[in-house]
Amino acid sequence: MKPHALLPAAALIATVVMGGVASASDDRYSVSLGYEHSSGDYGLDSKTETDYIPLTVSYENDRWLVDLTIPWIRLKGYGTVVVTRQGPLQMSETPGSGMYSTYGAGRYASGSGTTTTTTTVVKFRESGLGDITLALGYDFSGDIPDGPETIVTGIVKFPTADETKGLGTGEADYSLELYLSVPVASFTPFVTAGYTVTGDTDTISYNDFLYGSAGCSYAISDVFEIGAAYNMNGKLTDQSDDGRSVSAYIDASLNDTWSLSLTAEAGLTDATADTTYGVELSAAF
Repeated sequence: MKPHALLPAAALIATVVMGGVASASDDRYSVSLGYEHSSGDYGLDSKTETDYIPLTVSYENDRWLVDLTIPWIRLKGYGTVVVTRQGPLQMSETPGSGMYSTYGAGRYASGSGTTTTTTTVVKFRESGLGDITLALGYDFSGDIPDGPETIVTGIVKFPTADETKGLGTGEADYSLELYLSVPVASFTPFVTAGYTVTGDTDTISYNDFLYGSAGCSYAISDVFEIGAAYNMNGKLTDQSDDGRSVSAYIDASLNDTWSLSLTAEAGLTDATADTTYGVELSAAF
């Protein structure tokens, strides 16, 4: 798949969808730019590092929510990790086992002398456009008097990343996600549950998997909000582990337009990064 092959299509779909739902009077738009750095061994003796830089354009009204996310990715590793919507995830614990092993990522290099043979593992560095995602959500809260906030979202991940560099899977994914939350004074417990149908490549069979999170946020004031969650996802491949992590965040409303978010996450299994830190700056209109 060529990295930019579906970029015009994604932009066209987003334009059509936003135009179709932007009929309510209470239209709200926002743009955000983020940065996340992830580091983990993913079951190896050495670290794989990922920098994820997403640009997100959003629209919402009283019922509809639309997000278009265009990420830029930098990846340093051994061919055992691929970047997904859930972040960088383990494919296996064998260096060079990915679909891009023929490119040289994580491949074994051997050399022989008169009496010994040495084997080393090649660490690669790549960067480029990631997989673009388009999400369309519908808020059912108005249909459930005195009920929880209920949002159902459909998500398409377009294979715009270069899979030969390990920046994406090379195939489209489709997800359906449910979000529920119930405000209790300054606290808001929430839960997210979703299912992803993945596309397979000629060399790797990806698993369809469940994912979800459960947590709670707390509004310290009109300016600051904090929150924490436990996150999980199923195995990406038969050679990987289930993903488990805990995360925390703090949001700050700088003024009526600008907001800032800081995040931290700790992985609990080899499938996820050991540590992830992130920052996001958003402007709402």
